[in-house]
Amino acid sequence: MKKFIQTSLVAIILLNIFSIATYAENPVNEHVISGKVIQHEDVKKFISNYQFSGEEAPVTLKNNNAIISGENVSIKGQIEYNNAMKPLDLTGSLYNSETQKDNLDAYVGELKDTTGNFDVEYFFLKNNDVEYKETLNKDLAKDKLIILYLKDKEGNLLLFESNLDQFHIDINNLSSIQNKAEPINDFLWFTKIVDGIVTEDQIFSPQSNHSTYTSTNVYSKTTVAGGKTYKENVRGEVKAQIVDVGAGVSTAYTTLTLKESTYIDGTLYSNTSNFTIHNGKTSANDLKGHIALGYNTTVNYSKWTGTYSKQVGVADVSFDLGIGLAGKLASASIPISFSQKSSREENDQSTSYYAQNGQYPKTAGMAIAKTKGVYLDKNNDYFTLNTTISTIDTGLTKNYQSLAKFLWNFDIYYYGQISPVASLKDFGPQLYYLSNYKG
Repeated sequence: MKKFIQTSLVAIILLNIFSIATYAENPVNEHVISGKVIQHEDVKKFISNYQFSGEEAPVTLKNNNAIISGENVSIKGQIEYNNAMKPLDLTGSLYNSETQKDNLDAYVGELKDTTGNFDVEYFFLKNNDVEYKETLNKDLAKDKLIILYLKDKEGNLLLFESNLDQFHIDINNLSSIQNKAEPINDFLWFTKIVDGIVTEDQIFSPQSNHSTYTSTNVYSKTTVAGGKTYKENVRGEVKAQIVDVGAGVSTAYTTLTLKESTYIDGTLYSNTSNFTIHNGKTSANDLKGHIALGYNTTVNYSKWTGTYSKQVGVADVSFDLGIGLAGKLASASIPISFSQKSSREENDQSTSYYAQNGQYPKTAGMAIAKTKGVYLDKNNDYFTLNTTISTIDTGLTKNYQSLAKFLWNFDIYYYGQISPVASLKDFGPQLYYLSNYKG
């Protein structure tokens, strides 16, 4: 009997230890959050002013199993509304929110419901008592906060907001998160649902000898949400410079830069937007940059650099080579086709050009195929093409005023849109310089 009691006690202790260990690895927080349902036909009107009609249907999130580990998020539960129960299984990553600039200890998620029942429109966490003015429930504005907005397959919008302590999620270890959220998952989340108005405005681009920049028109998208006007702006800026070419080696370069911003009610809020200079699979064209040289000038070497985003793999970039007859071209020339092309390796960002049979390279270029998924995503992301150039024949006309062209092909996209807002071909400035320069 004594042996039986001892054995039973050991079994009970082991069972308790196993239960504790299991709970630590799989914490289950049984909690119910109440929310509201905006019917699909009322969603756009609601987003424009964030005003409830008082007739919204109730919805609850039940039996959630919520785990946040570093940047990883997992939330499992059930959504009950309209006399039905649907499972929810959210997974994804957390990012630093733009609202941190307003002293909020805030993070947003890019989450997916693996059940396929819902699209996650907005997931927001705030871990301090600084007021978040965009919350729908103003009583929670200064609380530690969790916000979850979902859209079902019928287009209904499900809104949940809760105190973090009631939801039982520990987010005190999020300081290790490094990456910043895309605006469409952050303060511009509503642009997933409502269409703004796209406009185009002209701006002035100065011209000069030797160095200059030019800009595309400014493309803007204006959206009204919560009674505020959000205006996203984008333009592509091309800079160029060339140094007079003497008997030695000279230089020329051109840079394509993404410039973007977002204004709220006329005040600059962020140097981000949902616009990109895109080179993904949906782009209309390959992205190309060219420097075309004038009279008695040849390309010796080119190198590209940049700060950019890529969807997968590496940014395979080819160098394009245009051939012109020595001393015969009095102005810059962009060939219709290129006679040679050398693909860069993963760590090779440069190429050299050589004369062949009395013909000299007149054009340097870089090209990124649209299948490579490379794009300029953040303000001041850029591509730069640098070249070294020289005089072909020092016995020809001295101090000849030549013309160089700096041209780019690229598309401007709004996030998630199939068609570009603008497609630019052979866009960029031209500069005068002296070829076969003698001081």
